[in-house]
This record gives sequence, C-alpha cells and structure tokens, in this order.
Amino acid sequence: MGYSSRIRGWLVVDGHELPLAQVGPGFCILRQAIDIAPSTEAQLIIEVDGDQRDQTILLHAGIAAGSPAVTFHTTQ
Repeated sequence: MGYSSRIRGWLVVDGHELPLAQVGPGFCILRQAIDIAPSTEAQLIIEVDGDQRDQTILLHAGIAAGSPAVTFHTTQ
C-alpha cells in the first residue's frame, strides 16, 4: 500500500496568510490573491507531514488580486 504525504503551503505577507495551491522554483499559485505592492518581502512556508520550513522571499512584481500566479526570488 502506498503512502501519500500531507503537504501544505502558504505565504505570510503584510499580516496575511495566503494559502498556496501550487509551488515551484521561483513561482507559486495562490488559492486566493490579494493586492500586494511590488518589492515586498514575504515568508514562504511549506509543511510536509508536520515538518515546517520557511524561507524569506521577495515578491518582485507583487501580487494582483485578480491574478493568483506569483513569481518570487529567494533572499536567503
């Protein structure tokens, strides 16, 4: 029988926790987008089976409320 990991992810930015639908190298897809100004720092948090890791990222282009696709650069 196979095992499936429990994976969750979200961005913490300007006091908001934004759940992720997908994450990849240099991009993520938000479940619901809000307006965030360009060049804003955020915390990218990924949790796999209860093991949580976070990374500081820069939202170079910011986030637009109508566009859940977000690109970023790591700062660490």
